[in-house]
Amino acid sequence: MSSPFIPASALSACALLIALVAHSGVRAETVFTDTFDGRDVTTAGSRTRFWTPVLPENNPDSEVRKEDGRLILRAGNWAHTYAAVVSPTESVFGFFTKPVTFTLTDLVLEADGIPLSDARFKLSVASSAERAEKAGDAISLRIRSGLLLFGYRINHFEEGNSPENLSGLTPKSLVAEPIEGLPTTLSLTLGPASIPGFIRFEIRAEGPGIAFSRVGTFALTPEQWGGNAASVIIDVRRDHGNAQPGTYAELSVGQLTVTR
Repeated sequence: MSSPFIPASALSACALLIALVAHSGVRAETVFTDTFDGRDVTTAGSRTRFWTPVLPENNPDSEVRKEDGRLILRAGNWAHTYAAVVSPTESVFGFFTKPVTFTLTDLVLEADGIPLSDARFKLSVASSAERAEKAGDAISLRIRSGLLLFGYRINHFEEGNSPENLSGLTPKSLVAEPIEGLPTTLSLTLGPASIPGFIRFEIRAEGPGIAFSRVGTFALTPEQWGGNAASVIIDVRRDHGNAQPGTYAELSVGQLTVTR
């Protein structure tokens, strides 16, 4: 009898979870999964009105949709435009008392009519249900072809800018690292560090030619965050400055899994 076929993306996600469990010494429990089935972009599994699509006003060329079990975010035509989904703030996404891992699998980032280097996507958490650029407190992991950025903002620091922007140049930007291409699996773990008042982070990115990991800490307290709940945000953006009909940056996601 032939062995059952297991997709490479599933093996990659399993490897990430095994590594994270080994670090913590505690078996992680899956607390949320969205496989993006169906057509309603606001639904996550059996939960209706979970995701809120966020699009620029008066831009019909940007969209959020589901297709063949995938979440599709398209930032179309306009210069510096975006498309995003934002979850409610929930305690199961909180990371001050127990490590939480957010994993995106089967990732595909594409661009049409603009350089791929001008397309990027982000996985963020925030203390309020809004895009990381607008949230007063946010932690954000950005991927573009060949580059990974990670940083955070508290108390509206440089509000309107991306928390991960200018990494290495501002106190709350933590990681700016070259990577080989684009990952197909991306994982961010946040949890209490051994030093009170600090958060430990672990980033893992895997894909063709990519095996990136980074661990570190940064200062953040529940009082600064405003509690222990968090919102999850997935977004795509085109950083190309010229608006041209038919051009876009598009992110496709197969699954979001949250464990703690």
